[in-house]
Amino acid sequence: MNQQNSEPGPFRESLLTGPGFQEMFRSMKVNLQVTNVKEDPNHPGRPRIYFLGAITDPSPSTSTINGYVCMTDDDQIRWHFVSGEQGQAIWSSEGVQVGGIRSSYGVLGSWTTIFHDDDDPVVLTEENKQEHKKHTTICTSKLMNSM
Repeated sequence: MNQQNSEPGPFRESLLTGPGFQEMFRSMKVNLQVTNVKEDPNHPGRPRIYFLGAITDPSPSTSTINGYVCMTDDDQIRWHFVSGEQGQAIWSSEGVQVGGIRSSYGVLGSWTTIFHDDDDPVVLTEENKQEHKKHTTICTSKLMNSM
């Protein structure tokens, strides 16, 4: 969401200070292979790029990953991917590339299970569950077929 174009609402600090909140940082190295490129008419020269690969660190790892990277309506770089063990999708992630195009800084985002249980790390609103399910289903199918 482009915060610059929306009215500021009340900051809900309780989400970050409640007893159930835990912050976690995890750095992973991955090897990715481009599997498809689809032009984006809203961003000429910046197509949606589909990929699959393996998580290589921490090693040894049997974790696989697939998804896509694309430009958002407000010109941010969005990463969506599903990862799992031995071809079984478990985690779904959403992130934004820090630093913009060609930045090597990394992707900052959140993850949840593909099951969207109430005790997942990130609980989706009902409004977001259907959109997230659509993207996760596509990536999960590709992950299963890549094995």
